[in-house]
Amino acid sequence: MSDYHHQYCEICATLCLACAEEGERLDSSGEFMAKSAKLCRRCEQSRRQMSHAVA
Repeated sequence: MSDYHHQYCEICATLCLACAEEGERLDSSGEFMAKSAKLCRRCEQSRRQMSHAVA
């Protein structure tokens, strides 16, 4: 819960979303990228919630 907590979590969420979107775009053959994209989306949601947490 540092002074930068909100910024760190927002940046992480943005990166997770970008990874999820790229994984979904590249998923031409299968399961691995689809699972990875799903996990990235879960991470993105978690980080967004954390970015709004109050110390």
